[in-house]
Amino acid sequence: MKVANVAFALALATLALLAFTVGSVFALKAVIVSDAEGLGNYTPRNLTFTHGSTLKVYAEMKDVNHDGFVRVDFVFVIKDPKGYPVAMDKLEVRRRDYESDAYVLYTKKIPNWWLYGTYQLDIYAYDRVDESKIRKIKKNFEGKSITELLESGEYDDYKSFFESGSGMDIEKSLSDSKREHRTLFFSVVSEEELKRIERARAVPSPTPAKPRFVVMDVRTSAFEIQPGESVYVYVVVKNEGVSGTDTISLFINDEKYADATISLKENATITVPFEVKLYEEGFYKITISGSNIVKGIYVKRKENSSAGNMHNSTSLNAESGGEGKEKRANRAERATAIDCLFAAIAVIIAFLFARRLKE
Repeated sequence: MKVANVAFALALATLALLAFTVGSVFALKAVIVSDAEGLGNYTPRNLTFTHGSTLKVYAEMKDVNHDGFVRVDFVFVIKDPKGYPVAMDKLEVRRRDYESDAYVLYTKKIPNWWLYGTYQLDIYAYDRVDESKIRKIKKNFEGKSITELLESGEYDDYKSFFESGSGMDIEKSLSDSKREHRTLFFSVVSEEELKRIERARAVPSPTPAKPRFVVMDVRTSAFEIQPGESVYVYVVVKNEGVSGTDTISLFINDEKYADATISLKENATITVPFEVKLYEEGFYKITISGSNIVKGIYVKRKENSSAGNMHNSTSLNAESGGEGKEKRANRAERATAIDCLFAAIAVIIAFLFARRLKE
């Protein structure tokens, strides 16, 4: 039974300790900042300084308003890397309002004689309002008439107290006040080391947005042309980036043939025409920069035109020589057969070239 009672007592003590610890964590907040503009309005910063830098600490104590009176003392103690105190400062908050929390911005310029290394900063906050004294003052005031206060000379004292909170003692001793404590750490390094650290911490500048031209389609006005004949390559381009200007290039057999500089708004599309003239017979591969689309153009001289001229000349000679109608018909059939043969060869070559492009 005694063991059970001891265990129960230990459990209660543990819960009480936890409750006190949680209260301590949330009652006093302390943050090293680059600046602070008001209650809860601050900008945290890194914890590395050098000689000549200014240390700034935002410290906030919660739930310190007592019937409209706030009396809080903040004490700051800085110890060097060897554990010796090198700075001690106290800031006071004295207010008459109904804001529940109190804060201060502590600043300390780091002197040149401080050692390089890690420093410990202890922050102590004391809630010094004595509510029993406030009640006693109110009771004394209510027990006297205004006439009595005026005749006794206490009127001005009560006026200052109730309007601004000054003129009367309502504070506890430091030993009787509720105390909260927080510890922070920061480093002091050489100027060169600080610059190196800041460069390492620097966030790279974001890459500026650019236009992004995408080739959507490529078409040719003809597949088979004669040497020197114009053929057009139509390139459909879409801008999938921001508005801007870029250049696309036309390649023939992997050699640049022409460039086109175009400007497009975001998500806009344009068809760019390229005029191409090829003078040597053969097959040509057409590609566009930034695209895997491949097209082909076949340059071939027309054979049927010369064959037709030979046929016409032969016909004229035959007629002048008195050849018969039957011979002229036979020659015409042979010429037609030759034309068909050339056409068949051209179709086979075109088929083989198209198949090669697909592969």
